[in-house]
Amino acid sequence: MSMTAEERAARRLLAGMLIGLLCGIALAATGSPTVGGLIATAGLGGTAWGLHRLGRAGSNALSPKPSAR
Repeated sequence: MSMTAEERAARRLLAGMLIGLLCGIALAATGSPTVGGLIATAGLGGTAWGLHRLGRAGSNALSPKPSAR
């Protein structure tokens, strides 16, 4: 099963935002809580957006087929 370009882009966005979220949490825990909190908040919002894009770009292979009655 091959991925579309839209799905690949959504996966890259999601991975990047998750890395940003983790970096923000690490920075908030060890260094500057204000800057780390802002980065973590932006990463969390971006993660939600990335999940939404990935869900919208997903394949229709798992959608139920209409029954032939």
